[in-house]
Amino acid sequence: MENIYRLKKDNSEIKIKVKVGTIGNASTIVSEKGAVGEILKSRPEDNGNINKRKLGLSDELINTTIIADLAILLDGVPKNQLDQAFENLFVRVTLFGGPDGEQSFDIGPGEKLQFNDKKLIVAAKEIKMIP
Repeated sequence: MENIYRLKKDNSEIKIKVKVGTIGNASTIVSEKGAVGEILKSRPEDNGNINKRKLGLSDELINTTIIADLAILLDGVPKNQLDQAFENLFVRVTLFGGPDGEQSFDIGPGEKLQFNDKKLIVAAKEIKMIP
């Protein structure tokens, strides 16, 4: 399913919030697809969460794709709990300020992968911003 967030054709402020639920150590970067650098990133003490913050102005975000990339380290998690940690990973990206108001997008099974003997999870949520 394609993730779409509608925007107004004006200078209204669009905000984003990322909520992560994991037993691991998470980090999140929000960027624009095809652009260099990040727009926002989580602080180490926030374990991948990003509190509601300005993403940009509606006019500037129209026809872009916003990506929330996450990396979750499961060092210290017992081997017999790694698959459960992967299955139970919860990530919700919420956007605010569009004509439809608040809209949430959850990471689905096809948007996360395990690496390094299952001790690293990477996940990504792409959201198209349309008028």
